[in-house]
Amino acid sequence: MFQVIRRAGEYAIARPAREILFTVLNREEKYKSKNFIDTVVFRGGDAASGWLFEGLRVLGLGFAGIAFVGVPIALLWAGTGWMLGRSQDEMRARNAAIRRPDEIPGQSGATPDAAGAGSDRDIGSDGSPVVR
Repeated sequence: MFQVIRRAGEYAIARPAREILFTVLNREEKYKSKNFIDTVVFRGGDAASGWLFEGLRVLGLGFAGIAFVGVPIALLWAGTGWMLGRSQDEMRARNAAIRRPDEIPGQSGATPDAAGAGSDRDIGSDGSPVVR
């Protein structure tokens, strides 16, 4: 039962929240970072958490002791997520400030052709328009 709840939370909340962080990157940066995160961070994190659990168990800690160690780690990850969210907001605001007025969809005075006919456009790190 716990596994079903965990997977539902992963696909309904965690995964979409993680994907939102990539919306401010251009295509090349997004795919390079996603590959790194999927291979190094997730698999390395799985291995490290397994080693940590086993190491704490070998040191004589039971489940309560391991949970006592895990709570500060979870709080650290929550703080990291909060900081990533703020960083993503700042990057989105910076990208919006870089946009030229004729590229902002829906701005008065801009023709549909100049505004990209309502498409979502960003400026990549190299200054070229990025269409999502």
